[in-house]
Amino acid sequence: MPEVSEEVIEAASEAVSCSVSPRDFSGLGAAVRAEDGDIYTGSVVETRDRHQSIHAERLAVFNAVSAHEEENLITELAMNFPLGMDEESSALNVCGSCLHILAEFSEGDVPIHMKGAAGSKQAMLSELYPDPWS
Repeated sequence: MPEVSEEVIEAASEAVSCSVSPRDFSGLGAAVRAEDGDIYTGSVVETRDRHQSIHAERLAVFNAVSAHEEENLITELAMNFPLGMDEESSALNVCGSCLHILAEFSEGDVPIHMKGAAGSKQAMLSELYPDPWS
């Protein structure tokens, strides 16, 4: 399985500090590397009306895509949720909507690194989202 680079993992950790969370939420940061080789970050932006919020992973992908006039496909993703994935709950995953966006703006399989309070895990996009909707 291809590994997510330390550079992308570190960028996701740094992006946590940019999170906007009016509730008692610790924040979440994400980073993607695109075909151009650059790293793009995103942080959760939570509003009082949760329906208007945006996830860090989605924002990182949108930042990469909007930075270019031409298609800029995603090649790897890392997320960092410092208070997520505690000892009782090891369920730390990218949500279905973010997986769909990642599938739409990538070509082939993408390694995903997920880091939480109790540790980290890695999976491929095809494992987490085996049958993308199109």
